[in-house]
Amino acid sequence: MERADASAHCLRLHGRRMAGVLAAAVLWVFAVGAATASPQTAVVTHEVGQGAHAAWVFVPGNARAAPSPVVIFMHGYRALDPYDYGGWIDHLVRRGNVVIYPIYENTRRDDRDQLLAQAAAGIRNALVYLRGHGVEPDRHRFAVAGHSLGGGMSVLIAARARQLGLPPMRAAMPVQAGSKGGQGFPKIVFAELPPDLMLLVVDGDRDQFHDSRMGAAITAGAVNVPAAQKRHLVLQSDDHADPPLIADHYAPLSPDPAYRLDRVTRRAERRQRFVKRVMRIRDGEVDALDTRALWPLFDRLMAAAFAGKRNMDTVLDAGLGHGLWVVRRDD
Repeated sequence: MERADASAHCLRLHGRRMAGVLAAAVLWVFAVGAATASPQTAVVTHEVGQGAHAAWVFVPGNARAAPSPVVIFMHGYRALDPYDYGGWIDHLVRRGNVVIYPIYENTRRDDRDQLLAQAAAGIRNALVYLRGHGVEPDRHRFAVAGHSLGGGMSVLIAARARQLGLPPMRAAMPVQAGSKGGQGFPKIVFAELPPDLMLLVVDGDRDQFHDSRMGAAITAGAVNVPAAQKRHLVLQSDDHADPPLIADHYAPLSPDPAYRLDRVTRRAERRQRFVKRVMRIRDGEVDALDTRALWPLFDRLMAAAFAGKRNMDTVLDAGLGHGLWVVRRDD
């Protein structure tokens, strides 16, 4: 499994085959949670496109009121079902963001360029769908986040948005960024990141795949991003918390049953559980590493970037997530 990416263990190893994805949009409206971060009353979910060019689109219930900020959310290896990141997606949408979740994986043989082209196609399909259904994406408020394989993909999207026919990304947050095959990216890729980008790179102090993560290389290699606009953070575990906080490779996962949109057979589900147990793959959970670190950090990163405040000091408030992360120097 190391051939696929060090994060191949990360997620849904036997996700669905997308060849039969419906071309028509499928719609659900999820009930409101007991506590929300904004006045949004519903999350409306659409599926657009086919195969590896498909994407899930999550829209705030009142998104037609004004141009909407857009988050491109790049999943980890084979995490084709948004369930794995449902908590984070729900948080983002209820704060007023449209979230686009590209499928982008077709087969385990896809190389980096194929994955990028497929992701861009899925994003473009989603944008066309949104505009055709009365939701106007605000091209001046686009951000991208990703985890594991998706963390590396988020860097590529931020670096090459124009070539891919996408609006420029104002903010990017690659989390535990990896690559297909685990070899990393050439330095020239990081040098393509634009000078107006707000870049927050995140790793974990107990990442099982630490040796193949690209966090330090991204921060140091982003030579065109001014120092004031980029930081590399490392999430910190806390064994004394109740429950303990484990900043491992699965910490960013935030499974939410309301976002289980994949349709798998019982046999496949049993196989997934068996593989996870044998490989010691955690499902992840929503804990303080999410609600006091990852989620609010990305919220503040976007707020600063969209307001034109190009200084990371406006993002890393001293009181935010105290003790849950440290800044790492990569220069």
